Amino acid sequence: MPGAVDVRDRLAGFEPVVDDAIASVQPPMPGELWARGHAWSTRRRRGSLAIGVVAAVLFLAVISMGWVRAAPVLPAASPDTEVTLPDRVFEVPRWLPAGIAGESVVAVTETERAGWTGESQQLAALTASGRYLFLHLPGYADEGFALSPDGRHVGYWTTGPPSGDPHTSDGQGLPVTGVAVYDVVAGTTVRHEFETRHGLSPHGLIWSDTQTVLGTHLQWMGGDHATNAIAAGGATNPRSWSWLIGEEGASTLELPRNQWITWSAEAQDGVLLLLEDDRSWRIEVGTGRTTRFTLRSQTGSIGTSGSNSDLAADGTLVTVGDPDLPGRMPNRVRVTSIDRTGLTSRPRVVPGSDRTYQVLGWRTPGTLLLVRAHGDRSRRYSIDAVDVETGESEKVVALGSTAGLGWSWAEDLLTAEVVPGVAPPSPMDPRVLVGRLIAIVLAAGLSLVWWRRRGQP
Repeated sequence: MPGAVDVRDRLAGFEPVVDDAIASVQPPMPGELWARGHAWSTRRRRGSLAIGVVAAVLFLAVISMGWVRAAPVLPAASPDTEVTLPDRVFEVPRWLPAGIAGESVVAVTETERAGWTGESQQLAALTASGRYLFLHLPGYADEGFALSPDGRHVGYWTTGPPSGDPHTSDGQGLPVTGVAVYDVVAGTTVRHEFETRHGLSPHGLIWSDTQTVLGTHLQWMGGDHATNAIAAGGATNPRSWSWLIGEEGASTLELPRNQWITWSAEAQDGVLLLLEDDRSWRIEVGTGRTTRFTLRSQTGSIGTSGSNSDLAADGTLVTVGDPDLPGRMPNRVRVTSIDRTGLTSRPRVVPGSDRTYQVLGWRTPGTLLLVRAHGDRSRRYSIDAVDVETGESEKVVALGSTAGLGWSWAEDLLTAEVVPGVAPPSPMDPRVLVGRLIAIVLAAGLSLVWWRRRGQP
């Protein structure tokens, strides 16, 4: 074809250029390929090692942080450890472990304890040596508790299966069916089950002495499947009882006018006081002898476990409430005396006892321990020792926020020496800890893959 160009002729023109390019490329010297591969392998190993070291350091740092925060502040104590009171009470961490105290406890409180599947209300204890821990209470019903005066036992309501349709509309998985006493030193529990068709509606729980628990409850009229609204939500058949630890069954405790629903009570050495807004009763638990006397509490509240009153062995009675300030809480404190015949002295207001929420007991023969608020805005609370004659006061224990008001104290241990309070450990949420460890492992694995690909020769 005229004007056609032979491709071979065109390519032949490039031969000098190709020959020059080939000539300019210097072939590797002997051993140079091995040196390049060795350098690349060394660089890759060093990068992988650096990634591994960083991951290991982060891994150990997270584990160490979790261990340090969970490490016990104080060693486990023995039963004969000297009892002390801390000068400050701390909030209980939600992830604090549960265990056996191994010693008496000076106070317990109900608070939230966290778990892998959620949170639940449990009892936490402040031990005689200043340690904090949760108590493992089998069948705990979250319906009330009582700490014995010597700090050795905790009484509480228990759950269980009733004989009929269970009443669980209050949110619990099983209804209340009994009561138990837990030994904080030995870690053992004794239980008493009441006969119940649908479950119990508990009301009062208090210690008469270090070995006897007093309680009162009603029977639910129907279970969860009751079609009658009254039966589904009503309770009847009140019963009050006393239970001596170690004995079979609980003995019926006869109360005047069936005072099973309005327990504002205090007990001491086998004597039970029932305090109402218009009248009060003194009851000897062993004999059932009852004395009525007039002593208006004036607090406008109903409590249990001696939260607004204290009865001493000599008959001295301390109550929160002043007739000049009816229906208020906090309030002032009054002191009087009672015996088998009733009041033996006129109630008198303790000077300097304003803004009192609770009466804990006696620090010395002339000094009361009161839980009081300080300031209207800061809402600071403390346990103060107040002289009943002069009103002079001294802060003994700082309680912090309103959570400090929920502690129940062992009355017989209130005279112990006050020592600096030690903050409890604050364990990390194990779910967060595991998540961080998994994140470190994944990040290290991805970094290794990226580096090995980037480091190709």
